[in-house]
Amino acid sequence: MRRAAVSVAALVCALGAAGARGADGTSADTAPAEQPPLTRVTVLPVFAVPAGGREPTAGERSLLLAHLRLAQARYAVLLGHRDSFLLEPVPLVHHSPRTLAFLRAAPESGVPVLVAELLAVQGVSRYSARHVYVIVVINDSDDFPVGGGRPLNGGLGTGAGLVVLSSFALARSPNVQSTLQHELGHGFGLVHSDNYGEEMATGRSLMSYNPAHHTSGLAPSATPGVLLPVELAALALNRRVFPALAGEATVALPAAVPGRADIAWLPPMAIPDQPSVALAVTTRSGEEYESAAFRLAHGRVRSSAGPGVTFDAGTMWQSSRSADGWVALDLAFPAPVTLTGVGIHTGHSGLYHQAQEVRLEVLDGASYRVVAAGPIGEADCLLEMAAATGRTWRLSYRAGPSGMVTVRGLEFRGAAGEDIFPPMVREVAPARRPCGE
Repeated sequence: MRRAAVSVAALVCALGAAGARGADGTSADTAPAEQPPLTRVTVLPVFAVPAGGREPTAGERSLLLAHLRLAQARYAVLLGHRDSFLLEPVPLVHHSPRTLAFLRAAPESGVPVLVAELLAVQGVSRYSARHVYVIVVINDSDDFPVGGGRPLNGGLGTGAGLVVLSSFALARSPNVQSTLQHELGHGFGLVHSDNYGEEMATGRSLMSYNPAHHTSGLAPSATPGVLLPVELAALALNRRVFPALAGEATVALPAAVPGRADIAWLPPMAIPDQPSVALAVTTRSGEEYESAAFRLAHGRVRSSAGPGVTFDAGTMWQSSRSADGWVALDLAFPAPVTLTGVGIHTGHSGLYHQAQEVRLEVLDGASYRVVAAGPIGEADCLLEMAAATGRTWRLSYRAGPSGMVTVRGLEFRGAAGEDIFPPMVREVAPARRPCGE
């Protein structure tokens, strides 16, 4: 949401080349071979009708689509016509069982409740949902709820997101177009530009509050907001929305602003009836060089490749030297999960402490049962397995000659192929190549 606090972490990324995609909102080219086969996240317009409320008019439907198409075209310009978000052409009308008075009294203007309702109606979870929902709440009396946006699962490229505004603002706010562009940025994972040293009232960025960026109806501003280089780099990490930017070589991070991080991201949203993101990662195999196992739970996955030393104690785990060559991580999910794969990311700098073998066990009664095991052929791979369900798991790695293992991150694939508790930021593509290859 617009006033949400952010969680900040540094990112230094190595970016390669990717193919182009259309930005007309109706079709997309085949993804380049190096891209993971993930369902693309699209923008879905939604009218939320509170209990006892009226239906959206044909004019409102047309106006919302016109604004979204204009925002889509603006993002195409901001991204150098290399990509833009895809837009679903038919708005969804959702009839909420909650009244407008209920939403006014609910935490966060009732938006988490509306999101939970939409997920239930569509039969998806926060992780398998494939839309950034642009929710217009039917309300003719005032500007409630105030415009806002965020990714459902936090971070960049973790799946679905949301934008919310009122039908009052859609019809009456002169700058609803510039607001929509800003809030879509939050829905895609961008934070406010003051995280990067800009003044919110005078900043160049689309993610500032500079009134010089305000539009008038469907007419653009004479001085519209832009995307800072660090914001372009952030969107390039959102492979689900902007696949043509993934690994975009022309997007380079600037030097860090003193006292601030290179990349910042929004935290996950609390959604009723949806799992929390309180995965616990612990170890009895030591934590060297000021690393910590718990940071693997919802951090980011950095690349192993150099140049130079890529080890980062703030996002990785380094085991102690093992006498028998095996080290392990214990994983406790907040509720039982069904897994069909685990992304394995070991080693750093393309040279050091890569695991040679991996074993996954699930706690079955009083003892652990092996569900998958095999050699590791490369630094980033997917340990595949038949569907298994459990709350407590153990992930063991066999070290190489050093007797130590560096783990750069964790990924979990669910029964439907969806990400479970995805990392907030991925420098590398989600693991899809089997570990034994």
